[in-house]
Amino acid sequence: MKEEQSRYRSMVASLIYFCMWCRPDIAYAVSQLAKFMHNPGSKHQGALKRLLRYVFATADLGLNYDFSSPPVKEGVYGYYDASFADCPDTKRSTGGFVIYWDGCAANWNSKICRFVTTSTNHSEYVSGAACARECAFQENLAKELGMDIAPIALFSDSQGCIAQTYNPTNRTATKHVDVADHYIREQVERKRITVTYIETRDMDADIFTKPLDKPAFLRHREKMLTSCPW
Repeated sequence: MKEEQSRYRSMVASLIYFCMWCRPDIAYAVSQLAKFMHNPGSKHQGALKRLLRYVFATADLGLNYDFSSPPVKEGVYGYYDASFADCPDTKRSTGGFVIYWDGCAANWNSKICRFVTTSTNHSEYVSGAACARECAFQENLAKELGMDIAPIALFSDSQGCIAQTYNPTNRTATKHVDVADHYIREQVERKRITVTYIETRDMDADIFTKPLDKPAFLRHREKMLTSCPW
């Protein structure tokens, strides 16, 4: 039993490293498996084996930054999303985002919120704040390279969250929101980012927040990864 648990932790740790560098499509699955590192059960072992089979079957997939032709979409932009209270044990929400540079996925994240959010809008707002903080890093990086990328365009499929971002009024439903999570609102006011509504079908960050059906998963994966002749 201890040997199996040790093997589980070792393989999940390797997958964490793997998904951080070149496989954003497995980020959500890896984050879910990582929650059970201390005491994985048979179901978790089975889920890990299934993920490993998927990784081996798609070993030719990876990030491919090909600039031989003009990008489909220029500039730096990102998508963020959240799945409200999807953790059955803690009732916390899972948030995720992805940042693109000229159509190439450069940074992504799938992580459970550090506290319980009280509504879908709240969870989306928290995820947006995390994405905005990453955008600040990307902007500083661009400045070091002599580039001006502000404002960075962000996309959300929550109209309520967008309204909260652009409206500085604190209502009864939002007065409990942490100060740190208003970071995205401040960045919008400083014109460092913009937030625009997008249909859920086109929300690339969905792949980081919830299990998707096969067509949706493949559609989002195709935007980030391509087959590479390793």
